[in-house]
Amino acid sequence: MDDEHLIYKYYSSDRIDVLRNLEVRFTPLAELNDPFDGRFQFGAREDEQEAAVADNYRSEAAQVEVYVRITLGVLGAFCLSKECASEVMWAHYAKEHRGFVIGLNRRVQPFGGSAFIWSDYRTKIDLTSMEGFGSLRDIDYCDTPYSIPFGGPVPFDALFRKKTRWTYEQEVRIFRSIYDADRTVGTGIHLFAIPPEALAVILLGANVDPAIESTARALRARPDLSHVSFRRAVLDPRQQTISFVDLEDP
Repeated sequence: MDDEHLIYKYYSSDRIDVLRNLEVRFTPLAELNDPFDGRFQFGAREDEQEAAVADNYRSEAAQVEVYVRITLGVLGAFCLSKECASEVMWAHYAKEHRGFVIGLNRRVQPFGGSAFIWSDYRTKIDLTSMEGFGSLRDIDYCDTPYSIPFGGPVPFDALFRKKTRWTYEQEVRIFRSIYDADRTVGTGIHLFAIPPEALAVILLGANVDPAIESTARALRARPDLSHVSFRRAVLDPRQQTISFVDLEDP
């Protein structure tokens, strides 16, 4: 795929619900697969520096975790990629090509909307003036941990920094208020509807599960998705590359 405006989300075959319902989950930061995601180093108070060094800043790290889980817990993240032919992600996130990928048009600003947290005094703090909150933002890859001194400003940029070992993901991220979810399942699965105009392509894995293919073919018949391309991955064992061809008629 060569459209620079497309961004992609990889799914395994057990996430067929995404295609059936055209809904995606926005996940709280504390529940993402990387335990270091969004974390930052928090400096100790001046009179506690010696104790902090002695226990490797354990107390400060605990405060960061409480902030991530409680204060930032009212935000959900949706993470995508600028890369649709990543061998690693097709193998891992799409489970050996048995899953699929959805491609969204970034120019449409899919999932744009509100993003806010609560202050200690229960007043709303609107974050949408900052890129990445209610809008899409590229991840910055850096091996230097994000740090702030005691009493420093909230390091919102830390939510968009990951170590260089993750560079292959070419991640793009957006945070939204979980209160704005179109549907909530149980107590913690917050689902947002995919805007039909934002959906640009559905890519099926080379070993796609038949139920996934059948569901994709059913979507192809929807008038509101007539603009969407449906394609299948093709593996070249000689060159060890991934390419895509149009999904053939049954």
